[in-house]
Amino acid sequence: MNSFFIILIAFALYGWLHSILASLGFKAWMERQLGMAWMQRWYRLIFNVVGGLTLLPIFYLLWILPDRQIYQVPWPWMLINFALQIWGVWIAYDGVRRTGTMQFLGLGQLAGKEESGEFVQSGPYRYMRHPIYTCSMLFLWAAPRISWLSLALNLSMTAYFFVGAYY
Repeated sequence: MNSFFIILIAFALYGWLHSILASLGFKAWMERQLGMAWMQRWYRLIFNVVGGLTLLPIFYLLWILPDRQIYQVPWPWMLINFALQIWGVWIAYDGVRRTGTMQFLGLGQLAGKEESGEFVQSGPYRYMRHPIYTCSMLFLWAAPRISWLSLALNLSMTAYFFVGAYY
């Protein structure tokens, strides 16, 4: 059970860092330090790289910490779970594609392409404000096997998605 709390704490630290880096105050400070041109060109890409790299220690903890399975969906019912996960990945991908994959990753800005600023209302955005968050939660919670560590991760990520969507 200690492993459960280690994952909760590790993800809370990740969420804290991620929130600071995404905050308007931090962005304004970076703009004062490095200039608007640098921010427009590099910030999104560096934010994404740092966000990805700082998740690696959490994945390492998930790999090394002792864990115990809570439940597993039996065959053939787990096919429903897999179908839900595939559907979630597809809708999240569609959301990224509709907002501009290169812009989302930060590569469009690096290439000097301006963001359109257009409010996307097609595809999954027609039904939800945050299809990437929503479908990521669908992927997590539709897992056919849940252990204590995956439960801690799912709870942490879900809480962070709600906080992130709010702010």
